[in-house]
Amino acid sequence: MAWVNERILDIVYDIADNISTDPFDVCDFLGVKVEYVPLPGTIKGMRLAIDNSNLTETTILLDANTDTDSLKFICAHELGHCLLHEGISRMFIEKETFNAPGKFELEANLFATYFLLYKKDLNSYSDPYELFSSYGIPNEMIGYIEKIYS
Repeated sequence: MAWVNERILDIVYDIADNISTDPFDVCDFLGVKVEYVPLPGTIKGMRLAIDNSNLTETTILLDANTDTDSLKFICAHELGHCLLHEGISRMFIEKETFNAPGKFELEANLFATYFLLYKKDLNSYSDPYELFSSYGIPNEMIGYIEKIYS
């Protein structure tokens, strides 16, 4: 998985250094629409890519009922799918390949975590839970924090 982390970090560095560290700004820059809609069940966000005459229009849908603290992470997660998994959909993965969708979800979570914490001073927080909470990052990503600055 080390090569995956390096690939993700290369993309994070390129985008954060050249565009922004705000996922909404990056979406705007890349022409990815972000819309807030009620999503069913436990779905908090999803990426839609629609092909129109050799032009792909990408939209990130965020659950309108989600707390604002989590929206930045969810948007960064879906942006990770846009950048890392172009042309791949969860339905395709589940029906046509032997890959588990969990691998792609982990990659998108890693992207979002690395992206939101890029060049942040980790020492200014009393513990990882405070740090992650302030950026809407799920606590289960704490196990990956040491990889961010190593």
